[in-house]
Amino acid sequence: MVSDATEKRLIAAAPAGWFARQPAGFRRRLLERSVEMSFSDGDWLYGTEDEAGGLFAIFDGGVHLFAAVADKGTVLIDLAGPGRWFGQVGLLPQTHRLVTAVAAGPVRALAVPRGVLTRFVTEFPDAWLSFTALNLEQMQDMVRIVADILALPPAIRVAARLHGLVSRTSGAYGHHVPVTQAQLGEMTGLERKTVHRALQSLQTRGLIRLRYGAIEVLNPHGLGRAAGGSD
Repeated sequence: MVSDATEKRLIAAAPAGWFARQPAGFRRRLLERSVEMSFSDGDWLYGTEDEAGGLFAIFDGGVHLFAAVADKGTVLIDLAGPGRWFGQVGLLPQTHRLVTAVAAGPVRALAVPRGVLTRFVTEFPDAWLSFTALNLEQMQDMVRIVADILALPPAIRVAARLHGLVSRTSGAYGHHVPVTQAQLGEMTGLERKTVHRALQSLQTRGLIRLRYGAIEVLNPHGLGRAAGGSD
């Protein structure tokens, strides 16, 4: 059985996230139905077009989420770190995955299998309210990302995407965002050299520090102002 320490750690990893905002009774019942799983670097948690099999939460490590692009393979669209829940599409009958989830290094996750999940919402109908909130949160994130890609100039787009990532991962990683410049380019629809110029400018302004395989955000509030187009 998942321990109370697990619940506290998931909340600490994402204190403003979906799980932390749900009623205590819902959190407890959901964790009671969870099982622990381990994945190695490069393992698939699931793939696009797989039959949706259940809900996942990241406990340790990180997961890359890829979407299929016609005639171009896949593109990285998001990162999921500790405290992040996803995969609730498995609540709907005869549904398939929309993204491929791949472990980026060793990963420990919690999983609620599809059959268990459907019985859960049958036994506790109010649970639909919590899962609807998760859907809404993820939809809001995706709408914001698409709007930024369509409307923002490159430098502000990079700042906005980086600010969104650090806002969601700060509980687990501090202010280190485990993303490379190439990966940030995929997530913003920009060439790597364009991303590099934007990051160099943010570093010169003292807002970030470039690390190997990561970006350290030194001034989250300043980065948020940069993402809004102001100094």
